[in-house]
Amino acid sequence: MRFLLKKAPDNFIKSVNDEISSILNRHFDNYYPDYGYEEDMDKLSMPVEVTDKDKEYDIRAELPGVKKEDLDIDVEKNYITIRAKKEEEKKEKYYDCSFTRTYRVVDLLDGYVAEVPEESYVVLDAFQSHSAFTHGISSELKKKLEVNKYYEFTYTLKGVGIVNDIEDVRNRVSAFNYLRSDNSLKVLLEIKETDKVGLGQLQEKVCEGK
Repeated sequence: MRFLLKKAPDNFIKSVNDEISSILNRHFDNYYPDYGYEEDMDKLSMPVEVTDKDKEYDIRAELPGVKKEDLDIDVEKNYITIRAKKEEEKKEKYYDCSFTRTYRVVDLLDGYVAEVPEESYVVLDAFQSHSAFTHGISSELKKKLEVNKYYEFTYTLKGVGIVNDIEDVRNRVSAFNYLRSDNSLKVLLEIKETDKVGLGQLQEKVCEGK
């Protein structure tokens, strides 16, 4: 988690308190998006205390499961940055599997020039998603895409590595889009247009390794 808070001199305590609470609650919602009972949400809120001590501010926020030594707080000019990192130990697994996710192309980022000619980026979103994201793909695959159309992205994982979530898979997509001969984890991406709509679109779970 990374929290960037703007310092407001006139009402700093209220501003920081409201901002941290908002960020923490949004972070919590990302893990429990289907928790829709408003009367119970107060029980899930994370208390934040900000105390003015003349020359300094004492900021206390409850971060379940995060140890004190995992916190990093920086103050620069009018901004406070709070970073909290919680890592889970995961063993490497061997992957030889594939899964498919359906995305809509929001932007082809034609004005962006990558350091590697074979590498490109596009902006995507998914059905009922709340935000768009940037996805790295090969320049050849990008030529097949059109804005506002839906495509099935099939990821083939092969090799030994650690995969925590879909982000780890996307980050391993090769700009050259081929699987090398060594045993480290690689991801091959295939894309095809789809006319499936709504809940009929493929949104498969990340495949498991052994």
